[in-house]
Amino acid sequence: MATYAMLSRLSPEAFRDPKDFRKLADDVSAKIKKECPEVRWLHSFATLGRFDVVDIVEAPDVQQVERRQ
Repeated sequence: MATYAMLSRLSPEAFRDPKDFRKLADDVSAKIKKECPEVRWLHSFATLGRFDVVDIVEAPDVQQVERRQ
């Protein structure tokens, strides 16, 4: 399996309190597991700047990762 890094931006409405970020991450993880069973989510990092999150995933091919977006 190959490892991929995905850069994401979150809408301001995604969560109001920084403490809610964990619940949002858990919800996204559950959705990925359901819709893309071949993609394995390894890490998620909050960032500063143009993008809000960097997700690190493993997948058998790029097409599986593109389904998640």
